Amino acid sequence: MVPLYTAAIFTAAFLLFLVQPLAARLVLPQLGGSPAVWTATMMFFQVVLLGGYAYAHAIERLARARQAIIHAIVVLSCLVFLPLALPAWWSPDLAPPTPVLLLVLLGAVGVPFFAVSSASPLIQAWFARTGHARAHDPYFLYAASNAGSLLGLLAYPLAIEPLLGLRDQGWFWSIGYGLFALLLAGCWAMGRARTQPAPKPSPRRAEPKTASNAHDSPPARADLWRQRAAWIALAAAPSSLSLGVTQFITTDIAAIPLLWVIPLAIYLITFIVAFGRFGPAGERFGSLLLPLVVIAVTAVMLRQVGQPLIVVALLHLVLLLVAGLSCHGRLAALRPGAARLTEYYMLVSFGGALGGAFNALAAPLLFDAILEYPIAIAGVCALLALRGTRKKPKRDAKAPDTPEPAKPRRNPSLLRAMLPPLGAAVGVALFLLGTDAFIALSGYRSGDRLLGRIPWDPFIIALTVALPCLVAVFLIRWPLVFAAVIVTLTGQATYVPMAATGPRVDILLRDRSFFGVCIVFERQEFLTDADRYVPPLRGIRHGTTIHGEQFVEPNRRHDPLSYYSRPGPVGDAFARLPDTPRTIGVVGLGAGTIAAYGRPGDTIDFFEIDRAVADIALDPTLFTYLSDSPARCNIIIGDGRLRLADQPEHRYDLLVLDAFSSDAIPIHLLTREAFLLYASRLRPGGALLVHISNKHFRLGGPVTLAGRDAGLHVIQRDHASTPRDTVFEGIRSSSWVVLSSSPEWLMTFADAPGWQVVPLPASGEAWTDDHANVLSVLRPT
Repeated sequence: MVPLYTAAIFTAAFLLFLVQPLAARLVLPQLGGSPAVWTATMMFFQVVLLGGYAYAHAIERLARARQAIIHAIVVLSCLVFLPLALPAWWSPDLAPPTPVLLLVLLGAVGVPFFAVSSASPLIQAWFARTGHARAHDPYFLYAASNAGSLLGLLAYPLAIEPLLGLRDQGWFWSIGYGLFALLLAGCWAMGRARTQPAPKPSPRRAEPKTASNAHDSPPARADLWRQRAAWIALAAAPSSLSLGVTQFITTDIAAIPLLWVIPLAIYLITFIVAFGRFGPAGERFGSLLLPLVVIAVTAVMLRQVGQPLIVVALLHLVLLLVAGLSCHGRLAALRPGAARLTEYYMLVSFGGALGGAFNALAAPLLFDAILEYPIAIAGVCALLALRGTRKKPKRDAKAPDTPEPAKPRRNPSLLRAMLPPLGAAVGVALFLLGTDAFIALSGYRSGDRLLGRIPWDPFIIALTVALPCLVAVFLIRWPLVFAAVIVTLTGQATYVPMAATGPRVDILLRDRSFFGVCIVFERQEFLTDADRYVPPLRGIRHGTTIHGEQFVEPNRRHDPLSYYSRPGPVGDAFARLPDTPRTIGVVGLGAGTIAAYGRPGDTIDFFEIDRAVADIALDPTLFTYLSDSPARCNIIIGDGRLRLADQPEHRYDLLVLDAFSSDAIPIHLLTREAFLLYASRLRPGGALLVHISNKHFRLGGPVTLAGRDAGLHVIQRDHASTPRDTVFEGIRSSSWVVLSSSPEWLMTFADAPGWQVVPLPASGEAWTDDHANVLSVLRPT
């Protein structure tokens, strides 16, 4: 009996978490590879999971015959949606992205996911009605559910995605659904044959007493609602934290299933531990380490440390691990008896959906920075206050008529009572003083800071990082005050990133959309210690990467800066285009810097997926590249690859590919199918210019292989700039690849320094829409 129930729950969980990366993978290329795709997808599945648990809670109260009829209709109705595929009516042009994405997921996988999601609580409720020796505590089956979930998550990026195309993946899931339906029918039939009026606890293996299941009788009304609130909070905070960690990792690496899976797998592992035999030990371990890991993460965020990437990412993943162990361990300790099992799962699911909705829906509307992550960190810290709330065992009644002696009441001194708020105030004051006042007062050293000489840095680190973190250590014993200090420090680091702005830099605009956060900043003019003039400069930053800069002074604002300077690879490519009127396509707008190369008679089509970026580039009070250009500039909103497919063949003399979200790779723009499209849109002898600068990945190999399959020859230049070039001339280091079907035109680059012919490899597979091995091009740390 137990193997059958375990197999059914395991299979349901496997399908449940296999379909999540599969569905996100289906829609990702249509939405520009944004990390927000996974956040919205996860929120959708959490809400549908809540619906499945609520359905199980409602149907479990019905008679078994009525249950069978209703659930059979639900399970069989899913056959209409198999095999899994995107609905035919969907177009990426529909807006706004998040509501449309939710409707697409509902039409593609919503009903099958709903049917499978109800399996775990429903099967456990069926098991609780049998006469099995463990029927009084069916929560051990939850471990099988989490194990199946974990296997489904890991199987997708490691086995299913590399071996099967997207269509075959849909059929694979459909076959698994058929197996699940058979197992579910077997569980119902066996449970019907062995159902008893009420579950009887085993005298030999009694259920371990916890804060809420020591007695199966329901608690008082006030305690009942406090218990429910605790369930919801303990589920919501780790859910929000998981999505925050995922967004942090994918923003600067790539929105790919493997990087979605790692945080979610850790999240599930904490559930497995919490509901297993080591749950209490895991809770103690997580609660002990959580404040220390939070302080370490806070220090990293305050200093905007981004390298080495793997170490920084591991630190955030460790935070998710200890937070999950602490919160989920406490959640498991507060579980009720079997009579309230479906209610418990429904409210836990509601908490998870609440955390997901906060990140996916509320946060983009409420905040213009990624503040949901600091809030989630503070939330798991605040929940440490729930430790030690277990009910104390009743004392043996030795003398019932003898009252217990009254304990002397302690009156803490006023100073001791004020220590937590005073400590919080000191920590916040020190941080604000360090980041604002001190850097402003030391602004005369800004020339040295920008040129790489930072003599004041140790003192700044001590004032802005060490002292606030020491104050936080002091406040660990007061979880709520500790959480308030942490959210202030991490929120300030997120909202005013010191390392990304620096001294004498003002933030002019901050805008958040589905595709990320854009910041427009302006560096003020100043004199260095050698009395050399540094001109004012304005730039746009997406995530952690600068995507365009422009001098503010009228006599210099026509100069293309940053990665697009005239001495760099972009200048070399434009200098070798014909003198006749040219048609140029640019995938990725940024500040519109490429428009500075336009001449009278030229046409430049900019393809930009984020309307917020287009609004910034078109605003002449921020950037004037587009308004000053003598060329006719068109801005086409939408995913570059999809909108480029709408253009006529052989339209462009030069096609520039520079579409990065922060430092993440837009994988769907670097596949074989994408390069075949680019080649078809180039005129005979035309060229493709690809920006491959990346802090974390070596993109030259995938670009070369895709170019080979498209019949293009390849040359590459790595342009290195000095700190002085960056400060005084606005020139930044960059790496570009030029691809063309005309080797004769590529030979004209022989007189330009730094260009090298890239041999076309005879073997090796290019990335495709079905498969891309991103980790194979990861730079060594």
